[in-house]
Amino acid sequence: MVKKNPPLMPVTAEMQTFEDAYVALRRFKYDECEALLQKLDQNDVMVLELKAQLYYRVERYEEAAKLYEHVLRNFSGDSDTDRYTNYAACLTMWRNQSADAKYKNPASETYEQVFNYSCFLIEDGKYVEALKQLEKAKEMCIQFLRSEEYTEQEIEEELAIIRVQIAYAYQKLNKTEEAKKVYDAINHDMVTESTTLIVLLNNLPTVQECFSLNDARKKLKSATKGDVYKLNNSQKAVLAFNQAVIAYFSKSTEQVKKFLNQYKELAGEGDAFKRFAFAEALRTKDQSAITYSASSICDDETRFWFTISGLLRLGDVEGAANYAKEKVPGKIKNTLSFSGLLASFEIFINSDHPEKTLVECAVSLEKTNKDVACKAYAAAVSIADKYAKDGCKFVPVHENLLSSNDKGTVCRLIKSHYQENAKLVEKLSKAYLSNVDSPSTSAIDVDKIEKDDSVLYTQRPRLVKEDVSSSKGKESTVLTGKLKKRVVRKRKQILPKNFDPKKVPDPERWIPKMERTNRKQLSKKLREKNIGKGSQGLTGSEDMDYSNKPANLAASVNSPKDGPRQQVRNNAGGKKKKKGK
Repeated sequence: MVKKNPPLMPVTAEMQTFEDAYVALRRFKYDECEALLQKLDQNDVMVLELKAQLYYRVERYEEAAKLYEHVLRNFSGDSDTDRYTNYAACLTMWRNQSADAKYKNPASETYEQVFNYSCFLIEDGKYVEALKQLEKAKEMCIQFLRSEEYTEQEIEEELAIIRVQIAYAYQKLNKTEEAKKVYDAINHDMVTESTTLIVLLNNLPTVQECFSLNDARKKLKSATKGDVYKLNNSQKAVLAFNQAVIAYFSKSTEQVKKFLNQYKELAGEGDAFKRFAFAEALRTKDQSAITYSASSICDDETRFWFTISGLLRLGDVEGAANYAKEKVPGKIKNTLSFSGLLASFEIFINSDHPEKTLVECAVSLEKTNKDVACKAYAAAVSIADKYAKDGCKFVPVHENLLSSNDKGTVCRLIKSHYQENAKLVEKLSKAYLSNVDSPSTSAIDVDKIEKDDSVLYTQRPRLVKEDVSSSKGKESTVLTGKLKKRVVRKRKQILPKNFDPKKVPDPERWIPKMERTNRKQLSKKLREKNIGKGSQGLTGSEDMDYSNKPANLAASVNSPKDGPRQQVRNNAGGKKKKKGK
């Protein structure tokens, strides 16, 4: 007998609609979920919470945060802990999009709330305070999970995301070694949670001491094989951008275009996209792409420098110089760096007066920044002296920009103006070169230097002692300035042992023995004793040399030796053999 199931509790139409909206949210059907939620009571707390989760999923973080604020302000219950945790997560992601997000009175009852608050601090740029909150969240997590009797492996899995954030905070503080240690420890523990593993594989190559392109490519490829759908668009954009960077260094143009298009779809044409596109255009030397990428940048100063770089990359130095003169922004017009750049352009195109912009820069900065003005004027004088057609002749003299410490600049001006303006030269020399004293010889003891044995390659004068009688009749020995005659020693001439003055000396005595003619004759005599090997065996050199033999010589025919039957036995004087009886 079949028993009937008891009838279920009746479900209202509103509850059915709410459940359908929740199922649509879990199935990533966000438009359908929002349409169903619009049919329900907008003041119901369940509807408000589900709508806040929907807004978080579709990355409308500001609206989600404001909904949670409304719920926390007007409702209370057992779910307040989870509401505060979700509210902190919404604020963190809102801060990632805009600086208007403010976190007031952060909750710190659970480790999830502390962790989300630390992530907000990281987005706000307060990395030191974020590290303190992350360490606090780590300790709270360990205590809570151990009280709930979790295994050590489960605790490590839960701690992985906290440790990744700690490593990231170290990385933002330029503590690369600490960040690398934390990343390596997490990687060694073999994290299984997909989103944590993706973040780890994306960040790990950035702290490697020896950057390996293949290793980074493998890690990013492994990261993209994970549950990427769980990431938000900003995280997906970071992955696409990093893959584009790897493709850029690999010089793969097609891959760069592919990943840049992915990044553009996720994050739009921001400054990062435009600058990367400009760098790729520079690498490929695509003139149209360089022009388009540089002109699309909104910031005037950045667009100016990018255009200059593009023209230089294409080899158009004269065009870069003209563009720099015409389109220079007002902020950098009278700076030393820009004036030096223009001077470099003028030197490259062989201008007659490349120092002109530096002089103008020095004059304009004379009242506002005297030190930089003096440096610009000194650089102008130096460039004019080296590269200008007439030297420093056309450089105006600005005494306010001269210094007694910079004697090189003063000397260059004096050298160029001494013929035309002698009064100015005299004035400059008295004002800036008066402290330059000529070396005095009054304190130099010449006699002491001459007697000093440390002076090499010099001959000390030899003084002769003479007796001179004084006025009192006493005799004393004094040194006079007369030089003692040098005694020329006669050395005995050394001759060779077999020297014969009657014979004429060998004219080749200075030539090495191997190159003398008699050496060659000896070698010819020795060559006759060599033995050559022919087809008939070893033969002496005497037999091989036919130069001394007569040409027509009858060959003597030797008769063959008698055979055994023709030989006559000589038995004379020998005994006959006895015959047998």
